[in-house]
Amino acid sequence: MKYYISNIKVFDIEKMKILSSCIKNEDNYLMIFSLDGLFKVNKQTNQLQKIYYKDKQINYIKNDKYEILEEPSETNYIDVSQIPLEHFSKKIKQETYKMRENAKIKFIILKEGDEIIDFYFETNESINDPFIMEDLASFLSFKK
Repeated sequence: MKYYISNIKVFDIEKMKILSSCIKNEDNYLMIFSLDGLFKVNKQTNQLQKIYYKDKQINYIKNDKYEILEEPSETNYIDVSQIPLEHFSKKIKQETYKMRENAKIKFIILKEGDEIIDFYFETNESINDPFIMEDLASFLSFKK
């Protein structure tokens, strides 16, 4: 599930000094936009997938420190063999940060070139789990 912290802005990402000590993984892919939908091309495997979104109601969670938007929408990928004739594409770099190898929460930054286009936290656990909140607080320690 994706979690957005409502009062964190793009320029705040540079203040997150903890990112330099996190485990970082990068994934580069191509997003293709067309009237027939969204597609993703994995750069390493050249696998073409159509993206299907199942939107769900966004939940607002407020605790004593953060205002959190929980985005429970589902994303499914279906392998396809061709893209629509009329389309445009964007090269996306996804940076994923984890505090430790088996961390239950990840911080994800999506970039087009050097420009941040999206950022969020992702976990399969409850955001109210004390260990998740502790890691979240560490990521956001610059916001004291």
